[in-house]
Amino acid sequence: MLRGPKWFGKIEYTAVGRYEILPVPPLWFEFARPWLDVLPFEEWGPIWGWIGVALLVAIAAYAWTRRNIALYARCFRVFAYLMPASIIMWGVADLVLMRLFLPERYIEFSLTIFYCLFTGLSATLAMERLGLKRIIFPWLVVGAIFVAALRSHQVGIYDYSQYRDLYHFLRHTPKATLIAGHPQLMDPFPASPTEKLSSRMKSLIRGLTITGR
Repeated sequence: MLRGPKWFGKIEYTAVGRYEILPVPPLWFEFARPWLDVLPFEEWGPIWGWIGVALLVAIAAYAWTRRNIALYARCFRVFAYLMPASIIMWGVADLVLMRLFLPERYIEFSLTIFYCLFTGLSATLAMERLGLKRIIFPWLVVGAIFVAALRSHQVGIYDYSQYRDLYHFLRHTPKATLIAGHPQLMDPFPASPTEKLSSRMKSLIRGLTITGR
């Protein structure tokens, strides 16, 4: 029962299968995961990603090195029990893998809320300390909206643009075609009622195979 031994050694539960369940990411990675999605590591490269990290650290350090900071720290009292509880549930879910679903689900939401509050409060304190809150805040909001819109332009939950030619080909195959392939490739392809899409073959075939008949 510990760590769900039936999952180990089966390739379909790794990155080449339908869902990347194994290996379970370590706890330290869960603390870094939200920032990997927010900072532009993938879009603009690691240099801009680390520049973003340095900027956030500098703002936080400047904001929280001031007097009477304990007054603002009260906002995080709820995390004194929420974070330990999340970490404990992460560990339990890791021990009984998939019986409590994925371990990451027990910590990602707590961390996201904490990071949002911490970042917002850090920016506010830094602007107050500079005495430029009324001047900078409106421009900061406009800039954040502009950057968010720029990064979200033509971006969905998943990026399948690299398979555009493949999907175009599949869309023009005969209606009676039997199509089977790796789930990562085949899931976004909408099959019409007259097309036979073999779910069993999707789960078993690791390489892309297209058979027309």
